[in-house]
Amino acid sequence: MTAVDNPPRRRALSWIPAALAIAFLLAGLGFAGYRAVHALAQPSAATRAARGVRSAAMEEALAPHVQYAVTGTSKQASMVIVTPAGPQTLEHAAIPLVTKSGLPYLEFTVKHGDPVGLSVRADDGGTVTCTVSVGSTVVATKTSPGPGQPAVCEGTAP
Repeated sequence: MTAVDNPPRRRALSWIPAALAIAFLLAGLGFAGYRAVHALAQPSAATRAARGVRSAAMEEALAPHVQYAVTGTSKQASMVIVTPAGPQTLEHAAIPLVTKSGLPYLEFTVKHGDPVGLSVRADDGGTVTCTVSVGSTVVATKTSPGPGQPAVCEGTAP
């Protein structure tokens, strides 16, 4: 009989400790990555405190804007407009109302709950329609009932 060389013994379970070590390492890196991303996503205490205080510019941006528009068959009209500074009168204004910047309305910043209003009377016997909007909400729209009679739009800023 010939001597049979015994094959080398395989280490059947020798890879398990290495695999566990790699798994724990990856899990640790994943947890550390999660903590780092989570920490970046959370605002700091200073940021959270600053969010409670609004700047004047932010208040201005968040304040409602009232828009006064005037259209109609009349070529010109006189009107009284409720503004934050008080009532303002425009005599013989061209209709449709267009500002110097080309906007088809006058716009003012108001506070929630402020009265808004516009009274328009055609100067030439035509009719006029006034529309008062705050943001995207139409507060009032009225058409004058006849020549020389006013259209009055009034309401409250939501």
